[in-house]
Amino acid sequence: MEISDIEGQPGAFNGFATVRVSGVEDIGQLVATVREARTAVPEYRVLITLDDIDQAAYTSMHAWEADELEVPDDEWGAPSDGEEWDDAADARHELAQAMRLARLLAEQRGTTPLEGIAERLSTNEADVAALVRVNSEPNLLLDRVSHLLTVPVDADDLVLAGAPNGYFSGDLDVFANHALAWHLQQRHGYRLFGEGASWLGFERDQPLGAEEAAAVVADLVSAYGAPDAPGWDEMPKVIEGKDLLLLGYTEDYADL
Repeated sequence: MEISDIEGQPGAFNGFATVRVSGVEDIGQLVATVREARTAVPEYRVLITLDDIDQAAYTSMHAWEADELEVPDDEWGAPSDGEEWDDAADARHELAQAMRLARLLAEQRGTTPLEGIAERLSTNEADVAALVRVNSEPNLLLDRVSHLLTVPVDADDLVLAGAPNGYFSGDLDVFANHALAWHLQQRHGYRLFGEGASWLGFERDQPLGAEEAAAVVADLVSAYGAPDAPGWDEMPKVIEGKDLLLLGYTEDYADL
């Protein structure tokens, strides 16, 4: 595995990307990188990219364009008429948007019922089978390169403020993804560690016991629907004894 500084370099996921990670052979290496970064920069929260970094960056770029994330020019020091919009202006604007989004996410904590999280996902048997498959083989989500994002927020659940995603109408947007992350954190001790073009990665300090795994899956059934899909019966055994949980959030997450 190779790690290098990417902060401020062309091709970064966005302005919060600080580290480039390549040559990863196991997803556990990405989790370890995140955990080490949490210790190294405790005043920030960190997130690493998972599947298809290019697509994830593209859709996140468009997710930033949501009206509710725009910040008035006078609140972040927008260039005046005739002034050049440079990299420094880009950075100020992105930071202002992230801080606005962090405030909005904090305000919604606990307000979205579990059953309402995935209203826009039309979950079917193939989708549930994909959840089973990826949690059985998490390395399916490894990409050629991952970028570590360092986000200036003070709580784990707010790290999505540095990488909103879920751009298409059939996806979970950043607010639904946050609601899911908040629920998993509060009920089951998971922290969000990764986000790709279609998948989210969660980790916890200890592997799940049998009863804990069953409780997690019961909540996932409530959130995703399709309660009769046979894959749900397999899922508790798949995640039991593991400290990772991988969940799709787009309408096509089953297309691995």
